[in-house]
Amino acid sequence: MANRVRVRALFLAGVVVVAACSSGAAPAARGPAPLASPSPADLSDARVVTIASTDSPATIIRKAGQVRPSANLLAWHRRELTALIHFGPNTFTNSEWGSGAEDPDTFSPTALDTDQWARTLKAAGFTMAILTVKHHDGFLLYPSRYTDYTVASSRWEGGHGDVLRSFVDSARKVGLAVGVFLSPADLHESRPGGTYGNGSAPRRATIPEAPISGPRPAGPTFSVVADDYNRYYLDTLYEVLTEYGRLDLVFFDGANPGSRQEAYDNEDWVRMARRLQPHAVLFGAGDVRWAGNENGIGPTTDHAVTPDPTAEATAATGDDASLGARDGKGGSRWSELRWRPLSCDASMNPLWFWHATSRPKALPALLDMYETSVGRGCPLMLGVAPDPTGRIDARQATSLADLGAAIRSVFGHDLASGAKALVPGKGTAAAAALTDDDPSTSWGAPATGGAVALQLARPTSFDDIGLQEDIGRGQRVSRFAVDAWVGGAWTTVAHATTIGYRRIIPLDRVVTTSRVRLRVLAARGPVSVSSLSLYRNVISGPTTPAVGTCRSNRPTSSQENPGAAGPLTAELRRMPQPADAFVAVTGTASADGGDRASQQVTIEPRPVAAVRRILGTQIRPYLFVLVGRNVREDLFTLRLTMARVTVTVPLRAGERLVSTPTLDGPGSVSVAADGQAVVLTLPAAQAEAVLAKGDLDRAGPAGAPTVVRWETTGGRGPRHPATSRFSTALTFQAGGAEGPIGRASAAWECSSPTG
Repeated sequence: MANRVRVRALFLAGVVVVAACSSGAAPAARGPAPLASPSPADLSDARVVTIASTDSPATIIRKAGQVRPSANLLAWHRRELTALIHFGPNTFTNSEWGSGAEDPDTFSPTALDTDQWARTLKAAGFTMAILTVKHHDGFLLYPSRYTDYTVASSRWEGGHGDVLRSFVDSARKVGLAVGVFLSPADLHESRPGGTYGNGSAPRRATIPEAPISGPRPAGPTFSVVADDYNRYYLDTLYEVLTEYGRLDLVFFDGANPGSRQEAYDNEDWVRMARRLQPHAVLFGAGDVRWAGNENGIGPTTDHAVTPDPTAEATAATGDDASLGARDGKGGSRWSELRWRPLSCDASMNPLWFWHATSRPKALPALLDMYETSVGRGCPLMLGVAPDPTGRIDARQATSLADLGAAIRSVFGHDLASGAKALVPGKGTAAAAALTDDDPSTSWGAPATGGAVALQLARPTSFDDIGLQEDIGRGQRVSRFAVDAWVGGAWTTVAHATTIGYRRIIPLDRVVTTSRVRLRVLAARGPVSVSSLSLYRNVISGPTTPAVGTCRSNRPTSSQENPGAAGPLTAELRRMPQPADAFVAVTGTASADGGDRASQQVTIEPRPVAAVRRILGTQIRPYLFVLVGRNVREDLFTLRLTMARVTVTVPLRAGERLVSTPTLDGPGSVSVAADGQAVVLTLPAAQAEAVLAKGDLDRAGPAGAPTVVRWETTGGRGPRHPATSRFSTALTFQAGGAEGPIGRASAAWECSSPTG
């Protein structure tokens, strides 16, 4: 990877409450009179709309609102996460761009396991995988008839291996869509005697041509006029497109390296791909646009509808000014408008191919990347690099699993779910459409704008706002705001431009409210917003103040690095709603040499619930924050085993005990050494059950009460404790689901004051 060049509004108390619509469904019989629903013809594929030279800027902008995605591009939007797998000779030579002179035997995976690739990606929430069938070095990962620079010339699998075949079979086995990256660049063919940039004259030929070995591929034929290299590229492209089943994406990279430049026959490539793989999205051929960077960052304003593919970069975002641009004669500069969504890409590692010293990006960075790509309507192609064994190594597998868990936990818990219309009976359908998790239902408003207000089920804290348009009707919102009811008044908490298929807006602070309002301020036509969601990002979003501290009482060590990691420290933070949200753990570890590192790891769900119940006098929910990487940056899965819980109940000023505390139920009770506190200790076997209902005075195993009794000069107990302390045994297991590569243990003691 590199060098890629509907309803009438009812105004009530300043809020516009509108009815909802569902794609293809009739308007509700009750409520305000709806705008005319689009006819079936209007809802057909209108991916391209023609512009007349006499069209005014306003007319062109209105036409842009009428363009809709084709079925394959709508599927592209919905896939959101794609793995871009880089695997080839570079994997074995510690390089990013090979020379094309590498011996085919360089490619020598010892345990190729494409099933493991597919399982890992599917479990992490990916929906498509793309394989670099040929990178810029020219080496092919399948046995081609048209060159000997392939896996068939290596000793791997005795010359009978086919990585592409194994890859597509594994992907389809778990339901992943399949894409191929066949680089037009070819450093092997650019060597002396090769076809790349050799100056040969174009000649007429029929693709597929007669191969250098084996029978000619069967299927439709194509007449072309092309030079030596373009015919070779078309022949190999034909093999890939006809012999490996349905492909959902074909990636034409724009690299043109080497001292000899080659003029690419893009039109012939596209013509062939359209015929042989009609469902495929073609990257680098006008179907989708590249975001312009390899950092997974999409623009904050983007319209999927842009001028024709030859339009200059200034029109790439499809903004109003670009669409209205005029030529030297006063007419429109453009001839057509197309639905051309964005594509973002980045590697989860520092580089695209596997390197022994590489480490995946930290979880907060990956989740931020998700927000700046998918959260800006830009599906993310994330680089994944199998190692020389032919597997996704434990570090990447763990990082992918953590990313998938984080996305599901943060963005899979919509805090607006169950919201009702702010005014009962008014806008009820709109509220349902915005919170029903159904992209085919939507709240509609006229092009002049509108607003809808929701009453949340309870006071809710959030720091991310999610929105989606029903793009099956077009992308039309150009400017909007989201307000929260704070301090008895509406306060704007987010203000942005486009929504499109998906928009996630991270806030710079946590907002707590029981009411939210969406206002559409400008649009290219009647709008259809299908969702308004609220999220709490505990991983990379704003954090709440620490309310307690933890420290391990002895250094940790691992099988790989005995004694290398020092004592660990951690913080306690209040957990946001919902109570079962994903718990990230992070912190710092000190090594003997003074090195420090940090990394998120995951506490498994059941122990998370136990920790949440234990902490705080009323068992308030907290976030447990803990380090999970030693000095060698090994990734860990955290497994928590509770040892015991100690609850300290200090006496009030002037009080003194006049009786010995007693305990009904499991555990023990004693008096602090200074006589100024009652101390309750619950053993591991009973602690979780005793605390399960969140009340130390009542909840006990099998419903039996646990009651602490004491008598003082100032009154009788029981009384809520002021401080909770607990100790735990923590075991780290490195390597995640694919097997341990090291273990480490530590004992912890934590405290949290009453709050």
